[in-house]
Amino acid sequence: MISDKNKRLALLLPAGILIIMIIYTKAVIPFMHKYTRQSQQIEQNNILLEKNKIIIDEKEHLNQGFADLSQKLQARLPLERGESKFLAAIGDVAQATNVHIENMNPRPLRDLDFFKELSVEIDMEANLGNLVRFLYQMRKSSVVLVANRLRLEPKSERSALLKGHLVISTIFLKESG
Repeated sequence: MISDKNKRLALLLPAGILIIMIIYTKAVIPFMHKYTRQSQQIEQNNILLEKNKIIIDEKEHLNQGFADLSQKLQARLPLERGESKFLAAIGDVAQATNVHIENMNPRPLRDLDFFKELSVEIDMEANLGNLVRFLYQMRKSSVVLVANRLRLEPKSERSALLKGHLVISTIFLKESG
């Protein structure tokens, strides 16, 4: 009888191990792979979410900066329609090209013979590609935007961002009256 038990055990043990291995390879391993892929996807989505939060914060900061500039300009000089378009065009181009404008300072309005010139000094941050797109889009703008005196320097040694100082100008026909 002992030998029958040993024979049964000798047959059942490998069969049991084989069944456990089949269940492990057909059920457990695929489940673990699926869980790992989902965990990686969640991790990637969290990273994207953080990047998007940063971009949204930068855009809100940029919009606030434009609102502040608009208030400064309204206090300094009475804006006419063309002058408002000038500032709006700069803001639109900056936002479309992901150029972060840190500071905008209007320069005094210059009277020329039949024209008037409005200029704004801008301190900005961007990577080189976005900065080139910004300058290109300025040229394509419906408002005449002229870039003067562009000065660039790296933000830091390790950063791909550039800090720039730029004077943007436009001219308007003087209104008779």
